[in-house]
Amino acid sequence: MSNPVLKEIDGAVAYITINRPEARNAFNEEACALFEEHLRSVENDSAVRCVVIRGAGAHFMAGGDLGEFANMLAKPGLDVGQVIERRVIRDGNQFPVILERMPKPVITSIRGGAAGGGAGLALAGDFILASETAFFVFAHVVIGLSPDNATLWYLTRLVGPLKAKKLLMLGSRVGAKEAHQLGMLTELYPDAELDKATADLAQRLAKGPRTAYGSIKALVNEAQRRSLGEELVLEARATGASAGSADFREGVAAFLEKRPANFA
Repeated sequence: MSNPVLKEIDGAVAYITINRPEARNAFNEEACALFEEHLRSVENDSAVRCVVIRGAGAHFMAGGDLGEFANMLAKPGLDVGQVIERRVIRDGNQFPVILERMPKPVITSIRGGAAGGGAGLALAGDFILASETAFFVFAHVVIGLSPDNATLWYLTRLVGPLKAKKLLMLGSRVGAKEAHQLGMLTELYPDAELDKATADLAQRLAKGPRTAYGSIKALVNEAQRRSLGEELVLEARATGASAGSADFREGVAAFLEKRPANFA
């Protein structure tokens, strides 16, 4: 049996690949646990400076494995609601928390379908890249579920509450071009160019100033939740921290010497 989630390191870039193409990369319990393990591993690996999340085969990720749900529903007396809630708290809720606090850029590279919780995972990237034939399906409501995996959180912030309600309540399928127009994507590429574009961006980010990147990511995320005054205090603190780093010394020297910076 193949490994349901793969981790590969290419220089300073970590690629995490959901590897259940026969199930459109739907998460079962084993895949959830392994995905979280890999996330925590790259979060704590100082040699990793950029993380790419992608799916094997034709699709990104199809949410939860409906076969597992059907098995639960077939067990007499099982409180399925409590079981699912505990699993979401134990597994699904961990992914967005780890991805948001991770002080390094995360790229989600989307080919084919990102459905249900897979749509939420796709939208968790700091850079969201998609091929022209990619699509999102906000499918929870189709099977009578409320969205999980931070789908509500990310979608509302990207497209606004009115559009988010429409997409989530109608179980909408959104093609890549519409998703780009709605502000859900960073970039859109022809199918044949997605992998190269993802690798090129990952390598570029991996060469950047890690202290500044960590500050930018944290402050942009905090800007949605704090007042201007609070944000200004955090910005000043982060600017001071990055100014005290070796990256700042190298950046200034490279600018004055008219050469590319070599951030360590």
